[in-house]
Amino acid sequence: VTLYQFMAKDNVPFHGIVFPMTQLGTHERYTTVDHLVAIEYLNYEDAKFSKSRGVGVFGNDAQDTGIPADVWRFYLMYQRPETQDSSFCWADLQLKNNSELLNNLGNFVNRALTFLYNNFGGVIPELDLTEDDKVVIAKVSRQLSHCIGFMDKVRLRDSIRCILNISRIGNQYIQFHKPWELVKGTPAERARSATIMGLCANVACLASQLIHPFMPETSEALRKQLNIPMFQLGPP
Repeated sequence: VTLYQFMAKDNVPFHGIVFPMTQLGTHERYTTVDHLVAIEYLNYEDAKFSKSRGVGVFGNDAQDTGIPADVWRFYLMYQRPETQDSSFCWADLQLKNNSELLNNLGNFVNRALTFLYNNFGGVIPELDLTEDDKVVIAKVSRQLSHCIGFMDKVRLRDSIRCILNISRIGNQYIQFHKPWELVKGTPAERARSATIMGLCANVACLASQLIHPFMPETSEALRKQLNIPMFQLGPP
């Protein structure tokens, strides 16, 4: 067993020194912490969270808002105070939901899959990659490599931002090549539009896999749209 513990920085002395020493002092074979992952403080708007003073948003409050759990998971990871204190802000939650989840990730997947459904019967065509396409693949691969590296280092905030960078690259790729114009042109141009959006469908598949640890319901919704198997955690 490799034991990871997650906590705020003020709990480090106890969980990093006092409690492990207590375990060792018993001479029993207790599992001791291998990776202690501490973060800075998350503030609420311009104040500190305080349950006793009613400052902040807590479990029941979050549930009562009706905001999906995946949105909470996304925003708390996006704002995770890994290197310095950060703040939970309602206006920023709305902004990040609209700009990152809807206009970035959601828009990218919707553009790719809707285009393929309307113009190619929902079938991903065979890809005839150009040098421009290979440049995009290299950019996506670079973000994938960063994402994996950050996950290994438990830098969750940076990891989820790499995933959003991948969909951002896809949106820029679509916007630059204008496949909606190519599909109306010559057979060669139509084939080119198929490659562009087929590549985007593959990138969307990658994003659906990477986003799963952070937003499992969103991941499964994307995989359902892509008609690919759902994740199965644990034994069959």
